[in-house]
Amino acid sequence: MAQSGLPIPRFVSFKSEEVNVRTGPGTRYPVQWVYKSGGLPMEVVEEFEQWRKVKDVDGETGWVHQSMLSGKRRVMVKAEQAVLLRQPRDGAAPLVRAERGVIGDVIECQLQWCSVQISNIKGWARKDVLWGIYPEELIED
Repeated sequence: MAQSGLPIPRFVSFKSEEVNVRTGPGTRYPVQWVYKSGGLPMEVVEEFEQWRKVKDVDGETGWVHQSMLSGKRRVMVKAEQAVLLRQPRDGAAPLVRAERGVIGDVIECQLQWCSVQISNIKGWARKDVLWGIYPEELIED
């Protein structure tokens, strides 16, 4: 457990449309880069006081203030494409194709599948095409 009492690592998402990522845990550290995508899923890999070291889908890390993070679970398509299906099984009717980088809300996750909502469409995607959920993690609706 981390000093917040929450597990490390864990997935979170950005609250704000614009988030400064710093080289260290504090405002005295320079801004390494700025994310301009609200709701982006990130993995918390370390904590220091009110600061969280996060990792993105590409493995880049940096520090953000905890106030910029939400516990809301989101996922990003990490494969070239993900197909959302009506049911959590191969061969189910397809609903929509989502390209790499598309972000959606997590509704529930089973062993190999997650129910996600992308825009106004809810469907099932294989876990292995998503980033923002651990392979063994289960989430109940």
